[in-house]
Amino acid sequence: MNNTGVPKMKGRGMVKWQPFASMPEQFAGIKQIVEEHTKIPRPILTQDAKEEIERELLESMKLQKTIMISYYQNGQILHETVVTKVIARQTRMVFFQDLFGFTLRLKFDDIVSVD
Repeated sequence: MNNTGVPKMKGRGMVKWQPFASMPEQFAGIKQIVEEHTKIPRPILTQDAKEEIERELLESMKLQKTIMISYYQNGQILHETVVTKVIARQTRMVFFQDLFGFTLRLKFDDIVSVD
């Protein structure tokens, strides 16, 4: 069987296709640049805002009330619907349980708002 239309692998072979191997690295680099440009600075909260957040977290923990929290992570504000499980005052950590039953651990200083 002779396939005359198919080129034979001679000489450089697959070397000529190597430039396409750099494309995933380029896409990863572009994605990283875009992520760097979309980052926002950490919000600065007043003492009153921190006290209000703490009050809402305590209420959620005592009543097992579902709340919506916004928190700062890696230059972004993220939102999560959770129930407060534990507030560790010594380590300033707050443990939540989301709607799917997963545990979320956050530093108190990372929490931006509670609704």
